[in-house]
Amino acid sequence: MTPSETDHSQNSEVCQKCANCCKAWWRYTNSKDQAMRASLLDTDKISVAKINENLWKISINIPCKELIEKDGKYLCNIYNSPDRPEFCRTYPTNCEGLDKEIIAEESKLCSLIKEALGMQDDDLDRDEGAEQ
Repeated sequence: MTPSETDHSQNSEVCQKCANCCKAWWRYTNSKDQAMRASLLDTDKISVAKINENLWKISINIPCKELIEKDGKYLCNIYNSPDRPEFCRTYPTNCEGLDKEIIAEESKLCSLIKEALGMQDDDLDRDEGAEQ
């Protein structure tokens, strides 16, 4: 089974205990202007993190309305529904092919990122120029 075919969500005990990917909505941007505008909104529900000189993560810290907690586990109310967004159906494998800096940031949110992408613990620490 390839990383993109692996389901790391509803059936995973890790996901059912965590659900961080359902507790906020976020996007990465290369636009300093967008990051600045988001950071100036008068709310504590939005956070902006500078990843590097040209990359920011904008998070809206509001949980999904379909996230339910039951008996100490998190579940998706629309898990088997066609209304479930593509992002939700494919996370964290949809991080495949992203820049290492974004994957490193995502791995802070989801402990299954490296496993889902078939990466080793030190894959994000290697210097890209070292491979020739």
